Amino acid sequence: GPTALLSGGNHGDEYEGITALLKLANRLQPEEMRGRVIIVPMLNHPAVLNGTRTSPLDGGNLNRAFPGHPAGTLTEKIADYLTRYLVPLCDLALDIHSGGRTLDLLPFAATHRMSDRGFEARCLAAATAFG
Repeated sequence: GPTALLSGGNHGDEYEGITALLKLANRLQPEEMRGRVIIVPMLNHPAVLNGTRTSPLDGGNLNRAFPGHPAGTLTEKIADYLTRYLVPLCDLALDIHSGGRTLDLLPFAATHRMSDRGFEARCLAAATAFG
């Protein structure tokens, strides 16, 4: 079956995705699945531990560090690893965000414009499935 990458904690103060993914990881039963689910509930672990949007180690905002750099700051290395190793394994990638401690956001799902129109259409269908 397909491979899904589910991630949260891109910003360390966005607890909703972290909580949802930890709960999901504890509820998934292998016999009920077809394919592979990769769950990374805390992408920016230093920021999560610090409860801040950015890393206390290098001040990096992971969401602004992509595609990253293998010899860069810790934040750039995390972005690079995701870009070069995890995302290419996946048929679907879902990164959960929220407003953190400083923002109020209405629920929404989004995707990006892509050169591969078929992939873009599948991403839009996935975002639309969230209502």
